[in-house]
Amino acid sequence: MVKDTRYNIDYHTNVKTERRDGLWCFVDDDAARRERILVAERTLISNYVAKFRGRFNEPHTLYVITRHPSGSPKVTQAILTAIEARSGDTPFSLLEVRASAGEEPVGEVEKVGEHFYTGCVGFFSPPHRANEIDVDGWTRLLGRALEMTLAE
Repeated sequence: MVKDTRYNIDYHTNVKTERRDGLWCFVDDDAARRERILVAERTLISNYVAKFRGRFNEPHTLYVITRHPSGSPKVTQAILTAIEARSGDTPFSLLEVRASAGEEPVGEVEKVGEHFYTGCVGFFSPPHRANEIDVDGWTRLLGRALEMTLAE
C-alpha cells in the first residue's frame, strides 16, 4: 500500500518496499524496473481518473466512498459538493459506507440528503489483506442502495 499524503488516500502498488533500520527501502534494487512499474501505474491511474470524470455526465451513477473511524464527515461533504458541481443536472447518488461498530445494521441504507446515502458493512479489510472482505455485507448494502437510488 502507498499513501498519497496530499489527499490521504491509500492505494495498491507493485513497487515493493520493506522496513530496514527504521527506513522504508525498495525490495527490488533495479531502478529501471521500478520506473517501468511506476510509469504503468501512473498510466493506469490517469485512465481511471478520466473514466471517473466521464461518469459525471452519466445519469444514475452511484458513487461509493468508505469512511473509516478516523475519517471526517467533512471530507464526505466536500466530495458530495464537488460531485454536485461537476454533475450539473445529471442525477447521481453518493453512498458513504462505514464499518459497523456492532450497533448499526449491516446492509441497510439510509437516505440522509438529496443525493446522499449512508450504510454499514460488517468490517473493512485490513490494508495488507485487501481480499478479505465482508462479501455478504457489501452485497446486501450495494443491492439496497441500487434499489433505492434507481427507484427515485
